[in-house]
Amino acid sequence: MAWKVDDAVIIGYGSMGQRHARNLTHLGARIRAIADPADPPQIEIYKSTDKCLEEHAEDKLVVIASPTYLHAQHAIKALYCGAKALYIEKPMCVNIPDAENILDLAKALEVPVVVGYNFRAHPGFGALINTMSTPHFFFGAYGIDDPTTWPTYKNFGLDSYINSESGGVLWTSASHAVDLAVVVLGQVHRLVASYTEDQGTVILRMFHAPGGVSTLYNKWMAGHDQTSLLTYTSINDSITVDLLAVKTADMHKTFMSNALKHFKIGSEGIQLPTIEEAFHGVEILVAAEESIRIGEMIIL
Repeated sequence: MAWKVDDAVIIGYGSMGQRHARNLTHLGARIRAIADPADPPQIEIYKSTDKCLEEHAEDKLVVIASPTYLHAQHAIKALYCGAKALYIEKPMCVNIPDAENILDLAKALEVPVVVGYNFRAHPGFGALINTMSTPHFFFGAYGIDDPTTWPTYKNFGLDSYINSESGGVLWTSASHAVDLAVVVLGQVHRLVASYTEDQGTVILRMFHAPGGVSTLYNKWMAGHDQTSLLTYTSINDSITVDLLAVKTADMHKTFMSNALKHFKIGSEGIQLPTIEEAFHGVEILVAAEESIRIGEMIIL
């Protein structure tokens, strides 16, 4: 159902919540309320997320930027409180039952949902997609992040790769790479994953239903410069894109702008993660956790 976005509510006011608030304001939306225990000094502030949603969610866009493990709880509450649209920071949630609940409820209530896989709006990824020829059979992503520079995560440490409260390297960093791999090669039907504790590194090798293979390497390293490379290989060519060499200042704003257009006019012509794609992303990350735990390949 298309609608005009005028008002928004922000749940979680860490670095991403603040970024979303700025972008929404620049794009013409009004921030009506914020829920966060840190008491940001503006708007109408609630320490209680439930009270904020009960009093403000109805007929508004609700942005879920709370800690990863709370995404499902807050999204479902927002839907029951009459939210007109949802923007959920990636990943949508951290387990299959919650993903099913969000998917089923949003469909039943006809509420549009966008999940914040904002690298789809990165011009470097766009350049990669635009130069791909078919058939393509390999996609690779290599990323290094310094979590100590992230206010929300710096207190958790590299050993929190599988900690659903922090997000960890798997749910936070690798989730972007998983989404891009699915865009390029399609749904995943089996995978194997490993985690190197002394290096804070997670590696996924994913086998995609259409026949392609992707290898994703993500590492958290304190004090290391950020690194983000994508590689695509086909029968005809091989291309590597350095995302950091391409201007990214407007990536988050572009993605939010596309989300608002989607909420206003529907899906046609707007390339955004569908809720079904976000659900598949949760399936992949849950399977990766299991593969790390038992040391074997997982069939999805």
